[in-house]
Amino acid sequence: MREQRRSRVIAMSEQERDAFLGVQRTCRLASLGPGGPHVSPVWFVWDGAALWVYSLTRSQRWTDVQRDPRVAAVIDAGEHYHELHGVEIEGDAVVVGPVPAR
Repeated sequence: MREQRRSRVIAMSEQERDAFLGVQRTCRLASLGPGGPHVSPVWFVWDGAALWVYSLTRSQRWTDVQRDPRVAAVIDAGEHYHELHGVEIEGDAVVVGPVPAR
């Protein structure tokens, strides 16, 4: 995972990030489709090193990741602007487990 790009003043520590991701459940996952970015909300689990996401094999997200594994996820919280905080993760998606035949 890449290091945060934001100012150190507002960046979360590793412990704060892990605590935040440990209680959140929904992220917006961006994949690269043939016409550009495709963003969809998905449930996730954070294990301290990787974001685990389940995807239906008939989804646009699955098709996109099979073609190009580069993805980005945003997890955020806050009701008002001054409360807004979140995490952005960029990387390559990796299929885990057997892939069902279509």
